[in-house]
Amino acid sequence: MTVAAGGLALAVILLGIMVLLGWLLQWPELSSFGGGRYPMAPSTALFSLVFGGGVLALLLPRRAFWRRLVFLPLLALAVLLALAVIFLSFQGIYSPLEHLGLAISGELNGAPLGHMSPLSALSFSLIGLVLILLLAGGDSLPRWQLWAALAQASVPGLLAFMLVLAYLIGAPVLQGSLLVPVALPTALAFLLLAASLQLVLAQRLLPVSLHPAGEEMRPFYGLLLIFVLLVGGIVTAGFISFRHHEQEHRAAIEQKMSSIALLKAERISAWLREHQNHGEELAANPGFAARVEQWLKYGDWVEREILLRRLEDQRSVYHFCGTMVLDARGRTVFTLGESLAGDVELAALVERARVNGRVVRSELFRGVDGKICLAWVIPIFSPGDGQLVAYIARHLSADIFLFPFLANWPGISRSAETLLVRRDGNDALFLNNLKFNPAAPLSLRVPLSRPEVPVVQAVLGRQGIMTGRDYRGVPVLAAVAAVPGTSWQVVARIDLQEVYAPLRGRLGVIVLAVLLLLLGAGGAVALLWRRQQQDHRFALLALAAARDRQLNLELERRVAERTTQLEEVNRELEAFSYAVSHDLKAPLRGIKGYSRLLEQDCQAHLNEEGRLFVNSIRQGVEGMEKLIDDLLTYSRLERRRIRKQKLDLAALVQMVLAEFRAELAEIGAELRTDVPSVPVRLDPDGLGMALRNLVANAIKFSSAARPPRLTVSAQLTARDILFKVEDNGIGFEMKFADQIFEIFTRLGRTDDFPGSGVGLALVRKAVQRMGGRVWAESSPGRGAAFFIEIPRSPVDMDGAEQRSSDD
Repeated sequence: MTVAAGGLALAVILLGIMVLLGWLLQWPELSSFGGGRYPMAPSTALFSLVFGGGVLALLLPRRAFWRRLVFLPLLALAVLLALAVIFLSFQGIYSPLEHLGLAISGELNGAPLGHMSPLSALSFSLIGLVLILLLAGGDSLPRWQLWAALAQASVPGLLAFMLVLAYLIGAPVLQGSLLVPVALPTALAFLLLAASLQLVLAQRLLPVSLHPAGEEMRPFYGLLLIFVLLVGGIVTAGFISFRHHEQEHRAAIEQKMSSIALLKAERISAWLREHQNHGEELAANPGFAARVEQWLKYGDWVEREILLRRLEDQRSVYHFCGTMVLDARGRTVFTLGESLAGDVELAALVERARVNGRVVRSELFRGVDGKICLAWVIPIFSPGDGQLVAYIARHLSADIFLFPFLANWPGISRSAETLLVRRDGNDALFLNNLKFNPAAPLSLRVPLSRPEVPVVQAVLGRQGIMTGRDYRGVPVLAAVAAVPGTSWQVVARIDLQEVYAPLRGRLGVIVLAVLLLLLGAGGAVALLWRRQQQDHRFALLALAAARDRQLNLELERRVAERTTQLEEVNRELEAFSYAVSHDLKAPLRGIKGYSRLLEQDCQAHLNEEGRLFVNSIRQGVEGMEKLIDDLLTYSRLERRRIRKQKLDLAALVQMVLAEFRAELAEIGAELRTDVPSVPVRLDPDGLGMALRNLVANAIKFSSAARPPRLTVSAQLTARDILFKVEDNGIGFEMKFADQIFEIFTRLGRTDDFPGSGVGLALVRKAVQRMGGRVWAESSPGRGAAFFIEIPRSPVDMDGAEQRSSDD
């Protein structure tokens, strides 16, 4: 043990010398063990030399008095300096004395280079007190003080182990925080120091009879080798598990960030296109232009009032802050709402509209009242001679839609936000107010000479996922998407510290498991050497226990992985269904429009068969649109929030049936209802959807009966509400009773009974979401009966019902 403790202490001294050489030779890899990592400070390296020498002094013969004379004052001074570093660090004060006269400057990830971390200073303080106790007390220390010293020396060792493990998994502690992080060489030095002190204390605590020698060392070394292999295996398994989990977690966050950036960019583009298209429609309207000309050229006050009412209506609908009518020379004629008269941006925009002869939009600008605005100028031309008659200038505040939309973040996040930026000369200009800088719009800039900032990469044309430092200097993960048709870039960002925060708990579990194994194995070693006759049996028990623990950890990891995979698959399927349904609508609209044009414009060139083909195309498109709408409804069901409220059961049923009054009358159906008028607490949207699909299904399949009969009834029990929708239609065989509720399942031909095959699947999904169940009973040719059973909720007549409804 003495040799091992001395070797570890010597390794600490060599590590300190290597770091000092790295600073002297300006070779950063020696002081940080890798590019981009925080280096060990020169003061920390000097402390490592002193503390490593203190451990070596403990191993010298007890009569070497000089070890106390030299190392006790040095260690006491080092402890006082370490405490001073802790105090100054929390005050934000970093002394240049820590550089030991070396020329060191600059920062890394926001932390000043060449300074000791407060965690390092705390560890030096704990280890220094243990060394002072052992050097001053000699061999006369009581056992309880030795045990206390062992526990105190274990704290820096455990902390160093966690720090080294954090470096291995790629999530260094304190990176990006306000405190100086612990360098990797520093963490290794503390790990070695703590281990050497533990060996020294263990040698003093173990009885002399347990100090092996000679041939008796072989079983000890074998057991020690097993212990080391066990710890290495557990640490390796924990590292692989954590690394895999970290990669999956990072990929999920990146996918979410990309989706947010892309969706917001597309939504902003659609919003801008909507206003642009409306302005172009107004500019192309000859009737509107004629009224403007009558007013401005001939002073027609009737036309003036008509125009102003129309512009005021548009201002209210589109939430414009102000609408201005300007003559052909750009002079203000009339203003509705807020005015931009005298604004430089408006004058430039009018000039652009005159030169281009079309609707133009401004960039975001700060109006005369201080608001961030967006303006459009619409040139109006005479329908007679095409001469410029007037301009319609209207503007809206970014606070109406744009800024709230950007500030809205899906889910709860402490640091995530969406940025809107554009290039302005040699700077990246922020356009919206920020979570940590509300005064940022059109004021906050980042020079393009800082490529580590994601907004700079965004305005330079890079898109996708990236990491860097945000406008606060904090490390972040960002996703960039361009807003089509503009020079704007949407940047969705979140602090890396928040990204990796969920992983801290798993790291703690790994450390705790390793610590328990270390304690268990150490206890086993002591018992084995105390009972030598049972060494083989105890070794087997220790290995078996280790295997069981490892198998349990592996089983838990696999269960967690499979659960995560299933959840991810479900989310991907839901997103896929929603995306496909939306993407299919665009070509369908084109098919439908072209078929209508073909039918209208080429009617004379089509024979009967051609018209039949065109009609078939339109029917197919309409069927596909119905299927897509049903798919959208089905995909939204899982995300829809259940909102129970107090309602009258009979009134709800009558409201649903009222939607089918025309269809029932058309087929001459006989409708009978038997629903009690009682107050219940239900989800009206979910139940209405289920009943609506069942009634539509009953009408469809009983339309051929003479006469069609439909019965809708409900029964209340103490715990449930049972609905029944019955018809005298074609029915079906009971072997299909469960199959008909599957999506896209149809028992009849589409030509006979049109439909998408989604309706009954919607019924089952809606009922299951309400905690109920649905089933059917039928026989061919004798109609069908569908049943819905929903748990009944108690109605609070004292006001709690009203509060729940309000929520």
